[in-house]
Amino acid sequence: MPNPRQDDDRKQLDQDVRDVFVLGVKKASDFPEPYRQLLIDAYRFSAVRFNSSEEVHVPRTPDTLDIV
Repeated sequence: MPNPRQDDDRKQLDQDVRDVFVLGVKKASDFPEPYRQLLIDAYRFSAVRFNSSEEVHVPRTPDTLDIV
């Protein structure tokens, strides 16, 4: 359920992170460089939210290998 107090930019960022890293319907390379890094950072620091039913673990993808 989306947070009604979030601004539209944050909602779009959350949707893009979900599309790229969770659902896999888009690629990070589809976005311009500054926004791409923002997507990677947002996913990196939201691992608990996206993997709350598992151990705290961020899946490795080619876009997030620099994190390791």
